[in-house]
Amino acid sequence: MRLFGYYRFTWLRQSLGTITLSGCLAMVYVGCVKSPVFIEFMREMGANEFHFGLIGGIPLIMFFMQFPAALLNNRIRLRRNLFIVFVISGRLMYIVVAFLPLLVRSVPLEQLVPIQIVLLGLSAGLTQIGAPLWFAWMADIVPRRILNRYWSTRQVAMYVTWAACFISVATFAALSGLQMRLAFPILAAIGVTAGVIDTLLFLSVPEPPNTIVRDMRVIDLFLEPWRHAEYRTFGIYSASRWACIMFCASFFQLFALQQLRMTVFQTTLMWCLMGLGVALSSKAWGRIVDRHGYRPAIVCCMAFKPLFLVVWIIVTPETAPFILPALLLIDSTINAGILISENGFMFKIAPQRNRSMFIASIAGVAGLAGGIGTIAGGKILHILSDVPLVALGRSWNHFQVLFAIGVLLRLIPFVLALRIHETKSTGALQLLYEIHGTGAVQFLRYPLGLYRRVRTRNNGDNPSPDDT
Repeated sequence: MRLFGYYRFTWLRQSLGTITLSGCLAMVYVGCVKSPVFIEFMREMGANEFHFGLIGGIPLIMFFMQFPAALLNNRIRLRRNLFIVFVISGRLMYIVVAFLPLLVRSVPLEQLVPIQIVLLGLSAGLTQIGAPLWFAWMADIVPRRILNRYWSTRQVAMYVTWAACFISVATFAALSGLQMRLAFPILAAIGVTAGVIDTLLFLSVPEPPNTIVRDMRVIDLFLEPWRHAEYRTFGIYSASRWACIMFCASFFQLFALQQLRMTVFQTTLMWCLMGLGVALSSKAWGRIVDRHGYRPAIVCCMAFKPLFLVVWIIVTPETAPFILPALLLIDSTINAGILISENGFMFKIAPQRNRSMFIASIAGVAGLAGGIGTIAGGKILHILSDVPLVALGRSWNHFQVLFAIGVLLRLIPFVLALRIHETKSTGALQLLYEIHGTGAVQFLRYPLGLYRRVRTRNNGDNPSPDDT
């Protein structure tokens, strides 16, 4: 029995290590194909605000492909090979998107944009077919007793890689001096290579036998998650969050490049802080969620999201290089709490028997809502782009008007988060008290403490213990 336990522990440790490494390579893929270089690449292609709404929205709508994938998962014994085929096929689409302008020189660039949008949607659709297969597979591997700790540790590694990748992309964009039509294909080739290797690593991860469901009608499989009380409140909140957050979030990089006149180097370097903030705070969030539950963490995080959007409204080209890095760092620590809480809650409430459909219901409906929100935001931006907007004695650009609407919309998921039902969780105020003493918050307070120490020394006084 001891020998069996040793081999089981070794198998689990190796598998979890491989899954973490795979996640890091996936961040290299994401960093290369979804950085501000891609935004500038599409701008050179002639994409307008509505095109960017489609570019951000259609891939989210493709989350709906998780529903047929969940049905497929309930009918097959082995998931690994199908997951690998679908995900690799989806990621290879970015090679076509990147090299299309170089291969088809006889067609004006702006006429290629609709084709690229279709290819991006196809890429997302293929990838999303593999998502429920992967989540259901991972839920069978990762022991529930270490679920939050493992996902938070993996998230740290992934977002450290994210930050390093964005720094590398920013350096490449600045030093190469290439047009984005030439720079992005190089980055896409690197990113897709990392994405393919990431997927192939799962060939070495064991696959426990899948639970096949044949005694339920298709309609019952679809409806079962929504008959679950805890899931239903969480699913409604999740859909509203994606719709209201993505209404604005898909356009932040475009706003920085177009209205704030930041360079691709500045914008890409700034976005690496999104990964750094998640990496710094993920372990703390894992411990907090273990102690207090998922609901209070979601409520606390969503309370801050409307406030962050106010900063995007008032920031100017002169203040952006100083304000936005701090904003993105703090916002990413909040996003870390949302990621860990929502993923953990999703795994917690999804039973093994119909787990893939529970996961697909959360991701599919949320993605559909997020896609609709993004496309709506892009359409509003495009309509308002040539409209003079004056209020409170000053003029406002169309992005600021969109963000102002977004502030109001972000109150909706906060209210719905209050209605999430979770047994055995503490109150949000108790969790806020705990957050006050975590390492992530201490890190964010460090610049203020350093300033106070310098000022105290200049005054000839001894620093207080709170300043250290």
